[in-house]
Amino acid sequence: MRESVPNRPVRSAPGTYLWDVPDGWRQGRGAFGGLVLSALARAMRDEGAPADQPLRSLTAVIPGAVLAGEAEIRVETLRRGNNTSTMDGRILQDGEARSQATAIFARRRNALDTWNEWPTPPQMRPWRDVDPLAFHPPMGPDFSQHVEFRVIDGLPFAGKSTRETSGWVRLREPSKEPDELDLIMLIDAWWGASLAAMTAPRPGATMSFAMQILGDWAGLDPTAPVFFRGTTPASWEGYTVDLRELWSEDGRLLALNQQSLAIIK
Repeated sequence: MRESVPNRPVRSAPGTYLWDVPDGWRQGRGAFGGLVLSALARAMRDEGAPADQPLRSLTAVIPGAVLAGEAEIRVETLRRGNNTSTMDGRILQDGEARSQATAIFARRRNALDTWNEWPTPPQMRPWRDVDPLAFHPPMGPDFSQHVEFRVIDGLPFAGKSTRETSGWVRLREPSKEPDELDLIMLIDAWWGASLAAMTAPRPGATMSFAMQILGDWAGLDPTAPVFFRGTTPASWEGYTVDLRELWSEDGRLLALNQQSLAIIK
């Protein structure tokens, strides 16, 4: 288990952070999106989100590749309230915005207002019964060397009749105390479900990212994987909608994520 994560920017001035973007975490030219967005969320949290206001929502775009090396993160507090704080953050390289995110941090309200009426909870085969996938460079993207995938359904380029994929996912070196930042990385690590219906690789890119945190790690083994389920229900003119879920081993919904992706060619 690791002491620290490679998504930890350092505060250099009020509202300004420096981040040494690590090599070895690339997806294509730039850093893996889950790493980028978790670094942005950490900077926004560190800048002024009260300790009793965990991350509830993250909405983001990554218009440019975040390259290995130094990057600047600028954070603005849009509003800090007793119950809810809204923050905005940007990653800059060479004077250009490479990523932008808005985060909502909010206190717990009424514990009785907790339910999950998700129409079809997943049937989760025990993760110990599923072998890890040999998915690492050069077969997979650079960052995949840091992630363990146990695939139940929907391998990339399998030529499936449906655009669905599922399985267990965890970082190969889990955090000692995982939090919502780990959920960001894990929900973005899995491939888009449309790849399961393809028969050969095609380049793509995430256009937008919207995530809701609906659970935490309380009572969970921090070294165990979480269950991922993804679908791509629609596409129009080369732009797809990817719907993603994370579930705990004990059947709790942890997070939902919608991504808009471009199939480049």
